[in-house]
Amino acid sequence: MDWKLQKIELENFKFFKKPFEFPLNGKNILLYGENGSGKSSIIWGLYTLMESHKKPVAEIQKYFNPDNDQHLRNRYSTRTEHSSIKTTFIPEGRAVLPKDYEISDTNISTKTAGDDFIRLTTAAFDMFNYRMLSDWIYQKNSRSIDLFKGFEKDIFKYLYFSGAYTRIDGTVPTQDGKTAEEWWEYINSVRLPLTRRSQVNRGTPEYTQFMTLLRDFKNEMDAVLMQVERSANDMLHNDLGLQNISVEIDMTDVPFNLLKPNCKRYKDGKVHDPTISVKANVVDSNVPGWSTDVNHLATFFNESKLTCIGIALRLAISDYKLISTGDVSPVLCIDDLLLSLDMSARIPIIKLLLKKANDRQMIVFTHDRAFFDTMSMLISEAKKQGDWRFYEMYERESRQPGNAPEPLFIETLTYRAKAEKYFEGGDYPAAVNYLRKYCEEQLKRLLPDNLLLKPKTNGEIEIEDLNGMIGKLENRFCSLYNIPLVQLPSLSIYRKRLLNPLSHDDAHTPVYKAEIRGAMAEIDKIKVIADNIIEICKGLGVHRDEFVMTVSNGPASETVQFDVTEKWTSISVGGNRYFKDVKVKVLSSTTALVDARDYDSLRDVFNIVCTSLGLNTPPATPPAMESTIKNRHSGQDLTAI
Repeated sequence: MDWKLQKIELENFKFFKKPFEFPLNGKNILLYGENGSGKSSIIWGLYTLMESHKKPVAEIQKYFNPDNDQHLRNRYSTRTEHSSIKTTFIPEGRAVLPKDYEISDTNISTKTAGDDFIRLTTAAFDMFNYRMLSDWIYQKNSRSIDLFKGFEKDIFKYLYFSGAYTRIDGTVPTQDGKTAEEWWEYINSVRLPLTRRSQVNRGTPEYTQFMTLLRDFKNEMDAVLMQVERSANDMLHNDLGLQNISVEIDMTDVPFNLLKPNCKRYKDGKVHDPTISVKANVVDSNVPGWSTDVNHLATFFNESKLTCIGIALRLAISDYKLISTGDVSPVLCIDDLLLSLDMSARIPIIKLLLKKANDRQMIVFTHDRAFFDTMSMLISEAKKQGDWRFYEMYERESRQPGNAPEPLFIETLTYRAKAEKYFEGGDYPAAVNYLRKYCEEQLKRLLPDNLLLKPKTNGEIEIEDLNGMIGKLENRFCSLYNIPLVQLPSLSIYRKRLLNPLSHDDAHTPVYKAEIRGAMAEIDKIKVIADNIIEICKGLGVHRDEFVMTVSNGPASETVQFDVTEKWTSISVGGNRYFKDVKVKVLSSTTALVDARDYDSLRDVFNIVCTSLGLNTPPATPPAMESTIKNRHSGQDLTAI
């Protein structure tokens, strides 16, 4: 990306009557906004400006004309008040002036001759929402999915072919003519010579050229769909955890000159829509050789899998559009995309979106607080906080009767920043309250998922409270990573203060102030550890990584080959690196010293080998386990991963 969107300015447009500036500053955006707070107006303002480059001036001006029934002016505005949408784009790493664009009741600058920036940026622009996804993938059970109308409506105008179309007279457009939309519009505008019976004359050069044009359109679309299919399947398999599902996308030839209804002799001379079908193939890893083809996706898959398929397809198309554009500012807007999915189904999709944010600027809006919090957490876990800005948006409550609603727009502070803010302001109970949330947040990042859960007396499972998480950090976590307790930050001495911020009888003493500062420093250390977790492999069935352990004592040596069957990570504390003990599947050992089976602990396997070789008997000493392990395929030492 060479350009980034810096700001969007709206005045007298939809929700916004007074001038409103939405600051991006070249960053990705995550915004929580209540319904009716104006968040969708921001996206639609950007979309309206982007789309304006290819519309006639009269079509643009209608949005700002109070006499036009399609106007988008704020309903509380007077006829004479200015109405506008403005954007500013900033260059990355170049001493070049920003690019400013405006559409308004007095100015339209997106159609300036010789300036292709908005046209090409629009080609790379995309917008996803729940309604779009529904139109694409949630079709009637009795029907196979046909995406042609979706392509025609949402994709064709942004989809660039390898070249311009050729007219039936043999000429080629001197300008443009490369988008799928332009091809399709021309195809539907063609009128071929007719016979005396008002039938298409198949013996003319125009007919021959037209049939070539239809084949060329089909070939161009096939090339696009082949890449989309490959990219979508890659996301399904490697990002969304659906290794057993593969999609197939096919487009039929363009139907032309079909028999008229209820007629066996005369043809209609018309172009008809082809079909873009999406089918799936499903395999069952537990039943060798079993697979089935799925023609009706909504009948076979649940909502979670359908959503994954739809998002993979749309992101694959978005990726293709990026390839076909140049020096632009690609932006992907996402507005309440995952409304009906539970959190476990959302997380892989959010992680995929964060991955896609590496090569485009992303604007994510939601009215779901849980989604906002989860995505914020995942951004933090990915160490991408510096690439994002977090905002909240509400309608102001102090609205006078008859006045237009106004937005309350605030930047979301982290728990750490809020704790610091209240601490500096002398509100120590409030500071400790946010410090407690900050501690919970960082422990949830650090502790493995199984250590975050605890059984209830009724048999149900719930999330550990802060007290429980600190206890597991000091006991089970230390044991899991074979790390001395003294190496970890000291949270226990602050446990009472963190759990009950109002427990102190004088919340303004120098002692209490020092305790808060001390607790803040210790939690910061937890954050540093969580920031530097290294993932070695994801575990068996996700990304297959085989390892070998080789232990020697003089001439005696044993090599064990094994698979890791769960996520394997390491942490760094005090300049030392500690490796998580994990479940493994032993595949073989050189002398059959270790049985080929599943083990709950890699360290147990290591101890079996060391004991058998006499390394656990003084004066012999065993090596560090991590020093004995390599990746079987790459040969890379574990400590170098």
